[in-house]
Amino acid sequence: MSDVSINEVKNQIEREMVSALEEGQFKVFLQPKINMVATKLCGAEALVRWFHPVDGMRSPALFIPVFEQNGFILKLDEYMFEEVCRIKAEWIRRKEKYAGIVVSVNMSRQHLHEKDFCDTLVGIADKYGIVHNELEIELTENLFVENVNDIIDNINRLKEHGFLVSIDDFGSGFSALNLLKDLYVDTIKIDRGFIHGSGETERGKGIIRNVIAMCLDLKVDVVTEGIETKEQVDFITRCGCQIAQGFYYSKPLPLNEFEAFADEYVVAALNCYEFPMNGDLRSKDGSLEGTLVGEGFE
Repeated sequence: MSDVSINEVKNQIEREMVSALEEGQFKVFLQPKINMVATKLCGAEALVRWFHPVDGMRSPALFIPVFEQNGFILKLDEYMFEEVCRIKAEWIRRKEKYAGIVVSVNMSRQHLHEKDFCDTLVGIADKYGIVHNELEIELTENLFVENVNDIIDNINRLKEHGFLVSIDDFGSGFSALNLLKDLYVDTIKIDRGFIHGSGETERGKGIIRNVIAMCLDLKVDVVTEGIETKEQVDFITRCGCQIAQGFYYSKPLPLNEFEAFADEYVVAALNCYEFPMNGDLRSKDGSLEGTLVGEGFE
């Protein structure tokens, strides 16, 4: 695409973004997170899709960088968070069995420099009557390269108010170990590049095993992204990771399709089991619940 074409697309996006938000052209898609040990739905990630009346669905890769640059991402993220709260409130009203799952919402680094960021989220969640620990704020690893103290302060405030916090794309940058040292987050999401690149070599597999072991030792939940094959499921399960997200289980789904998907699963809580390397399944109180056997862990 030429520079002229890129500028034309950018200008069009900026002309249409405000009206698109007002007209509800941005939709929430939900990608399931699956507890591989229990084979149950345990959460979802909210992802934005723009349905343009003429162009159809626009890729986030097309408009998110523009919004990051011009600051509109702040409005979009807040809109997505409120939509997730609205959706969960409707599930609660209908007494859906999956109403209590944790839904994660991506937030731009720009929010973490806003003093009223946490208060805004509290106000929205309380407006819809959503308990804070059913909402997870998902932040990318690469945002921790500047003003780290301000970011840590905001994260601590989120946790004080009961929100869960996860670090996305863990391992994609060079700050990974420092993050684990300085941040008390709830979940680490291992970058899909680990699985599809280095994760296919013995050296890469060794790194994945040790990253997972380190996170579990720190009492941090681990989600592996980009899972596409049964072989990948078997490998990361043997490593001790319980939660997966990827096309092997489901692509991101529009709301009605996600609800149909969720109806097929009995909801499981994150961390319903600890998974020692010997294969024993232990509940949170430490009692032995069973042992994994065979490739399928039936």
